[in-house]
Amino acid sequence: RLADYRDALRLFALPALAAVLVLSMLNLAVAGIQSSFLIVYFDKIGLSGTLIGVVLSTEAAAQALGALTAGPLLKIFRVSMLMIAGAALVVVSIMVTPLFASFLPLLLVAAARGGVSGVVQPLMISQVSRSVDSTSQGRAIGLRATLNRVSHFALPVIMGVVVEGAGLEASFFILGGAILLTVVGVGFYM
Repeated sequence: RLADYRDALRLFALPALAAVLVLSMLNLAVAGIQSSFLIVYFDKIGLSGTLIGVVLSTEAAAQALGALTAGPLLKIFRVSMLMIAGAALVVVSIMVTPLFASFLPLLLVAAARGGVSGVVQPLMISQVSRSVDSTSQGRAIGLRATLNRVSHFALPVIMGVVVEGAGLEASFFILGGAILLTVVGVGFYM
């Protein structure tokens, strides 16, 4: 129903929820880059299909391990600090990709990105739930999922346009820089 969508969008009026939703969307924007033009870059520099698979699997494994550290890290750092710093590090890790053209540095950057993303993602999901009352949690999580899909859909198209105009390597810096500035802006807002 249209009323359900309207009610979900009204949740943006809650500042804490809006900030977490934007951070979540930006975090998944990096996944949009990763699932599209990162592979193109790897192919361009001559990584074999096997090595590309190893890099991506290492990132996924690091993400699983990173998720296990979210709880202990919350005992040391504030959740907002972890989310902002983590989102920024995830963006920087994709942004610097063109600085590396060999397997080992790309593997290490991917492992770092996965580990940090593993910490950040469960924090964002839990903060979405904590930002609203129990009757709005489903709508808030649904809104997060919708925004993430929009981000994951839109970013490869936007990056494609930037690649056409500025080149593949420059597009990582341009879009990464724009996403990073937005993360920093959300950090000041939080």
